[in-house]
Amino acid sequence: MKRIYFIICLVAYQGITQPTDTLKTHILSPAEMREDFNTYRRMIEETHPGLYRYASKLEIQHQLDSLSNAFSESMPYYTFYRAIADFNGKIKCAHSYAIPMQSIDQYLIAKCKTVPFYLHGIGDQLFVIFNGSTNEEIKPGYEITSINNRSVDEIRKQIYRFGWSDAEIETAKVKYMSGAYFWMMYYLFIEQPETFNIQYKNLEGKEGEIKLPAQLPRVTMANYKKNPVNSEMLRLLKRNKLANPYRIDILKEPTNTAVLTLSAFGGRGMHDEDVAQQSTRKFMNKAMKKMQKAGTESLIIDLRYNGGGWDIIGMEILSYLVKSDQPFTYYENSFAVTDSSEFLKFTGFSPAEYAQLKDELIPQADGTFLLKHEYNANMRGYQPKTERFMGDIYFLIHELTGSAASEFAGMAKSKGLGTFVGTETFGAYQGGNGSTFIKMPLPNSGIFVNSPLVSGYQELKPQSVPNRGVLPDHEVDFTRDDLLVRYDRQLEYVKDLIKAKKQ
Repeated sequence: MKRIYFIICLVAYQGITQPTDTLKTHILSPAEMREDFNTYRRMIEETHPGLYRYASKLEIQHQLDSLSNAFSESMPYYTFYRAIADFNGKIKCAHSYAIPMQSIDQYLIAKCKTVPFYLHGIGDQLFVIFNGSTNEEIKPGYEITSINNRSVDEIRKQIYRFGWSDAEIETAKVKYMSGAYFWMMYYLFIEQPETFNIQYKNLEGKEGEIKLPAQLPRVTMANYKKNPVNSEMLRLLKRNKLANPYRIDILKEPTNTAVLTLSAFGGRGMHDEDVAQQSTRKFMNKAMKKMQKAGTESLIIDLRYNGGGWDIIGMEILSYLVKSDQPFTYYENSFAVTDSSEFLKFTGFSPAEYAQLKDELIPQADGTFLLKHEYNANMRGYQPKTERFMGDIYFLIHELTGSAASEFAGMAKSKGLGTFVGTETFGAYQGGNGSTFIKMPLPNSGIFVNSPLVSGYQELKPQSVPNRGVLPDHEVDFTRDDLLVRYDRQLEYVKDLIKAKKQ
């Protein structure tokens, strides 16, 4: 397969003289925890527009009240952190998260000892992709069945509990069982041992057991090239090195078919909405000419691995795909719950943006604020392009399709623009919370929290199952064998649909 999210850079971090996680010995006093918790609580109550979107105010307030009584004695840092993270998961917002520090990825790789494999979750199973230990017993494709006497199912349920995602989307949380996500989630929410007792099944299903030391991810990654069991996977990785992730490709088979790959709604130089819109329009105009020249009849739009970005990019691309000449909008309404909270200083608003904030909001009777349509392109009529693609469209989606990309997918599905293949998106079908964010550390623990300021509701036809991500018309997931030979089962499934229609 051309793209799958176990692809990472084999980076060796240099200059780390003391690879020790000092947070493990950090103890917080009751006063420090209460101040941090009260700061966090005030921030989300004053600013989070989706705090009661998927749970009642009574339920959320009960959980917060219960949590506020839990800090009567000194507590290890990670125990306090898990309490905050546990509540954060209950908000059910993919843009709300709490992590030990803003640079958690660098800290994890350099100072936190984890399981010495790069793993990939498929459904309820967990497979080795790269063996980063010096032991050659476990090979790519082996299934891990338990770690330190915890079954994979037990581990998965615990990780899912703390994982942040939109609405009632559980299946998309499988991303937390893969790659660096798994390293982080296991370390933060399961345990931080010095050794791992691993039970596994080989490619023939024979069971085995091995004991390995925990090690820094930077050591694990360096061992990928050193351990000969990874040679074939590394060869395939090199052979399938990513091309430009924002591109149009004309396929030889099926004939008259193109693939539009959109792995992000943004990119280098797209520092504001206007630039993002103009850059996208320039790209799409070239793509349309290329498809017209090739006689393209079927278009595959690949939204996998697209974690979002500028909403305007999705709107711009949609204007090249809609069948109707009527203007369309992305959102019916967008709301905020504050225009003056002290926490707005953590948004990065410029003085001019802050001064304009009150002009953009209409106070509502319930104390919230409606965003004026003239200030929000998502709620203004967007004109379809004169030259649009009128052929068959197929959308590839999966658990790493989130935020603005899932909004785009939701609009396309609601308008009946094509056939959706893959797995449920990470972002909610009906819209999410986002736009602008508060990004701040709590005063004593340094726990870094991210919280959105706007809650959007899209104008979409109801989906068969409410409060979920965009659901595919054809559910197709990868298998272990696909991973081992880099076979893109989802893309090939779409190709077969196109061939079948041509017959």
